[in-house]
Amino acid sequence: MSSENALLELLGSARHQTYIDAAAGNPQRAAELYEWSNKLAGAWHSHIAYVEVAVRNAIDRQLCTWNASQVRPDGTPYSGDWTRANGTAEEIYTIIGRSISEAHASAANEARRRPASHPRHDTSPTHDDVVAQMTFGLWTRLVLHPPEFSGSSPGRTGVKQRDLWRKCLYLAFPGAPKGDTGRIKTGRQLEGIRRIRNRIAHHDNLLKIDTTARLNGSLTLLKYINPDFPNLVMAHNTLRRLVKEDPRIHW
Repeated sequence: MSSENALLELLGSARHQTYIDAAAGNPQRAAELYEWSNKLAGAWHSHIAYVEVAVRNAIDRQLCTWNASQVRPDGTPYSGDWTRANGTAEEIYTIIGRSISEAHASAANEARRRPASHPRHDTSPTHDDVVAQMTFGLWTRLVLHPPEFSGSSPGRTGVKQRDLWRKCLYLAFPGAPKGDTGRIKTGRQLEGIRRIRNRIAHHDNLLKIDTTARLNGSLTLLKYINPDFPNLVMAHNTLRRLVKEDPRIHW
């Protein structure tokens, strides 16, 4: 079996056809393009790991501080652990309450799956355990109501996102433009990263992704958090090199 036929069998006809079409029917070029696309996905995966951790930590810090400043209807204060059961201030809970519960369940399952010899086998999840189980989409939804991605007016939850940004989340992105413009721009950058992340997770092709534009957008997002982050993250990044190595440039 030739390497081109082996690739067809490995990918399946539908996925393989995408590369055949992009290579104008040339199986060898399709194989070359798939190899390049795979390297591109790997480089994006590495880059997004930095972005996701930076976003998660920046938002979590501000939510912890703000949640601890809030008071329940009975007058008792909330703690800094905004993920604690019955410990989430209403503005946060309205937006992501169900997702917090799901993250708790995932963290508990993770603890049960640890080997019996593990010192934290079947232990109660900590705040950090729960936060680690939260999806990238959760951070996006905290900033921007999904209809706003396309310019629609926010609904009731959109109002909550606007309020939460004004009260605390703007502090997670101190370099963002002031006011609601900063929230919209930050949210749309987050959503762009989330979509690429999902394509990579499902092994979808990145052939129509404008990597240079998306990379620059992600660096702007990092700069919103800390102006030192872009240089740190790009020190060993290979995305710009891979853009130049796109085999379609030379066909």
